[in-house]
Amino acid sequence: MNLGLNDIIQFAIRIEDSGEKFYRHAASMSKDDEVSAVFTRLANEEVYHKKFFMSLFSGMEKLPPMEVSSDDNTASLREYIDVSDVFSVDKEQALSNIISTGDALDFAMKRELGAVLYYQEMKKSVTDGYGKMLDKIIETEWRHFKTLTDVKKRVIRDASLR
Repeated sequence: MNLGLNDIIQFAIRIEDSGEKFYRHAASMSKDDEVSAVFTRLANEEVYHKKFFMSLFSGMEKLPPMEVSSDDNTASLREYIDVSDVFSVDKEQALSNIISTGDALDFAMKRELGAVLYYQEMKKSVTDGYGKMLDKIIETEWRHFKTLTDVKKRVIRDASLR
């Protein structure tokens, strides 16, 4: 199975769009103001990423066609994406098991790691200029993961003090 660059970028747009929706939902359900603020900030960053990918997509007619090889890693990544609730297009189904701030943080952490993996694979199929831009997004997604990890540690610590 080969994916064209068009497919890769469209999926990246979907990742960022679903991420924004998830983070806005998580911000609205959180009773912790600090956690809610973190989720809102992450939602805003997902909007920025989506705009970046949309600009790539709109300029695609200027790019030479590229194909991603169907090596084992790419096939495995595609299978993960196809079955993962983290990247589900059905928001209600994906969010149905999230009933607490801890659940939202766990889901968000899985989502960020999945996005990092996806963008690292995507980077293998683009020119150096786009690769450098993707490096910045990968770095941001890692920063999101670290932020979420730190927030989760604080939430757990605060819960244990009660």
